[in-house]
Amino acid sequence: MGTRLSQPPVFLVLCQVRHSPVLKLDSLLPEFQDRMRKKGFPGYRANKQVGFEITGDLGKQEDMKITQQEVTTHLLTNSDESEVFVVASDSFAFQTTVYGDFERFSELFVMGLSEYQDVVSPALVTRMGVRFLDLVVPPTDVPMSNYVRCEYLGLHHILDERWTGQYQFVESSLNRGDQSLKSRVFLRNSTVQLPPDLAGSVRALPPHLAEVNAVHAVLDTDASYTPPTGISMSFELNVITERMTSLKMDASEVFKAIVTPEALKAWE
Repeated sequence: MGTRLSQPPVFLVLCQVRHSPVLKLDSLLPEFQDRMRKKGFPGYRANKQVGFEITGDLGKQEDMKITQQEVTTHLLTNSDESEVFVVASDSFAFQTTVYGDFERFSELFVMGLSEYQDVVSPALVTRMGVRFLDLVVPPTDVPMSNYVRCEYLGLHHILDERWTGQYQFVESSLNRGDQSLKSRVFLRNSTVQLPPDLAGSVRALPPHLAEVNAVHAVLDTDASYTPPTGISMSFELNVITERMTSLKMDASEVFKAIVTPEALKAWE
């Protein structure tokens, strides 16, 4: 998987498996929660979100039907909520803000997934994703272009020092083989902000991130796999872990294409 960085800028890692729905999840959840409680994840809380489903002919307003739906996600956490399993009727995820290396992350993910498979028994995988969020904060008086390639810096890089940039956003959508990847680079002169879709599952950023209030870049790299139409992917641990490793390799390659050799050397 390439050279391991001793001081990587990663601050959040997430792996999610979406699966065929299990409508009786609520009745199975107490057993799963009890198992995870005994394995170092005693915390529990639920997030409820209201959404809307639109059915009917979208071209004919009189035929459209809008139904309000409440979606509940269950969060099983360690004592300080730095590591969280996120469960819904059609998905299982593990995320951490204390990422050490991929081996340990994988061990915890597989441990939780094994228990989940034993209790909930989903049949099919409908999507898999591995997502990395990295924070790049150059040392004082070092330009961002020394750490992030100029292609991602926009006018922040081109205009002179009379200008103070507020934000810059670059998004790329890529494919390699049967896997997809979305890369987003946010450049801001502010405090560190989480992507809105993660706000509900992350209570607080690590202290060293919360203290940042300066020019910084957040690299949001999301590698995913969706089985083609007509092809089923069984919910099997070895199949899922192999795919997770492949997605991680894609994310790592794209990350190293965004940052500079100087940055990689600084993080070695």
